[in-house]
Amino acid sequence: MRDIQLSDKQSLLFEEIINKDNEVENLCNEYQLLKENYNQISNELKQRILQEKEELKNSEISKVDKDRHLQEISKSYNVERTKLVYDMDRKFDSIENHYKELSILKKQKDTRIVLKLIKNEIREIKKNLKEELKQIKGNEQDKIKRNETITEIKTKYKPRIEEKITERNKLKKGLDKITLFSVLTISLVVLIAGALCLDYLVYIPKTNGGIKYDFGLKESIFAVSVSGILIILLGVVAYRLLNDSEKVLMAERNQNSFKTGVGIGFFTNFFDTIGIGSFAPTIVLLRLFKGYKEDKRIPGILNAGHTIPVILQAIIFVIAIKVDIYTLITLTATTVVGGYIGASLANKVNGKSIKLIMGIVLFVTAIFMILSHPMIGVFEGVGKAKGLSFDGWKIYVTAFIFLILGLLISFGIGLYAPAMAVITLMGMDVTVAFPIMMTSTAFVMPVGTLKFMKDKNYEPKVSVGITTGGIFGVFTAFVIVFVGFSGHTQFVNYLLFLVIAVIFYASISILYDFFKGKKIE
Repeated sequence: MRDIQLSDKQSLLFEEIINKDNEVENLCNEYQLLKENYNQISNELKQRILQEKEELKNSEISKVDKDRHLQEISKSYNVERTKLVYDMDRKFDSIENHYKELSILKKQKDTRIVLKLIKNEIREIKKNLKEELKQIKGNEQDKIKRNETITEIKTKYKPRIEEKITERNKLKKGLDKITLFSVLTISLVVLIAGALCLDYLVYIPKTNGGIKYDFGLKESIFAVSVSGILIILLGVVAYRLLNDSEKVLMAERNQNSFKTGVGIGFFTNFFDTIGIGSFAPTIVLLRLFKGYKEDKRIPGILNAGHTIPVILQAIIFVIAIKVDIYTLITLTATTVVGGYIGASLANKVNGKSIKLIMGIVLFVTAIFMILSHPMIGVFEGVGKAKGLSFDGWKIYVTAFIFLILGLLISFGIGLYAPAMAVITLMGMDVTVAFPIMMTSTAFVMPVGTLKFMKDKNYEPKVSVGITTGGIFGVFTAFVIVFVGFSGHTQFVNYLLFLVIAVIFYASISILYDFFKGKKIE
């Protein structure tokens, strides 16, 4: 029984919303069941194909007959999968129609009035609970008895609070595609415009002795062109992500994975922007806050959630930091090629040995960078070059190393830390690492992301949350760390210390993963 007094009209509206919400809930549960069946059948097909291939490996039948046999197996599964897809589409259409009706009811003025009354009632109940607990805690009585009384009071209030919270949630307007599309689109436009204005009006003049950005230079034309391509790429990925998440937003409307993703995205992409990387901390936070359902979806969540923030980073830094055109093109191209090669080798090469070697190399590199730091000056090693000449050996060696680094992405080894180490050791300005590594990653990640989307091997709701929080994290880090400290005379030297810390962190993390895996074995 509700304590609040409602008019007859409000009572009828309240009951109608509750009933309609229950109908949507039932349809969503049915949709999720169909989706689980589809995933189960897909997994069974993959296992059956692998099993049959293994059994046919030593068979004497011809390759044509083997292929025909495998096609027949796939066909039998695909018939059932096609039927499930049809049922899922019909169920979603029903969810969509009911959801629209429910949304109309929730937008009515009386709904807002009832919602406000329920919120007030929740506050009143919690206030009464707090007062009763305060009285009990103030009484002089046996500690055990007092704790028992406190437990009884909390148990008494708990069902009422949960009931009112459930009613409140059913009356609140949910997150729909149009709202999310509007928020993300407006945010991206505002953040890109704001970041570019800061680039042109603040950061570039502060780091170039007051000299403004010259749009007529060859490097400037190239940088603006690359930014334009990246903005188009960002739009394509954003559209696909939002379009793909439409069904999930309604089917998983009562889950808080979006809010969890926003917080994770902001935190991890803030530090990703200063070179620390985002994948490892995202995995930790997803597990801590239970932001996903299945472990096998984590790679897809990481790629889908962080692709747009990484592209935003590349748009900002390819304009902000001057870098030689040919060096940027060469290192970006070799990283992308390495990424494609790595994707095909990921299941054929022992990634654990690679982690051990990379961890040791990064640790030694970090020590070398400390000794060669301008503020320590044990020996020379840190340069100010904005690129590498094709007349020397450094560009070819660096290009080959970036090819390997691109390949290693598929083995779970991040690009940022080793890229910063290589660029510094080759005598380039440490800030040059940011546009190079971010542009490289921005062109590598969308391919994997679109593949994960196509295979449905990720969780859209939390991924969209990570993206939404991530773009604000990128902008905030750029404003605080780069724009805020760029005018300081020792900015690059302090940034170099940060880079060294990042490389040490990456080295220790990689070695820890290696020895942890070794111990489990």
